[in-house]
Amino acid sequence: MTNTLLSGVSTILFNALFTILGLAMTYLITQVSLYLGKKKQAEIAKIGVDEYNSRATISKGIFYQVEQIFKFIPNAGVLKATMFDKLLIAKFPTLTQSQLDHFRESVVGEVNSQVTTLLAPAYDPVTDEADVKNEVENITAIDPLAVAAQ
Repeated sequence: MTNTLLSGVSTILFNALFTILGLAMTYLITQVSLYLGKKKQAEIAKIGVDEYNSRATISKGIFYQVEQIFKFIPNAGVLKATMFDKLLIAKFPTLTQSQLDHFRESVVGEVNSQVTTLLAPAYDPVTDEADVKNEVENITAIDPLAVAAQ
């Protein structure tokens, strides 16, 4: 009888916990969306709609370019962000760090909102090790100014 009672109570507690976590995540996602919307409006007001749209379009292109370069390298988030910043600053030298962060967050948020299923690329360290080594060597040899001029 005690086992049945403990099992029932634990089930209720787990369900309550997951419900609370679900509500908290929903609230958090809503607040982040509102924050990013307000941040975008402030940025638009500061630099103008046409300039903002131009920078956002170029940022998206640079994002996809960086993603293509790092497609076979797992856990390269910091390298991606650094390269994105370098390429974007090469294109728009007057951008501040907060503006770089805004455009990166904006593009990543847009891309993540469109992803319905996350599928990691099939990576076999034995067969793909040479490819990854070549990619890393190529990335370190990339001149951000030359890429930005393309």
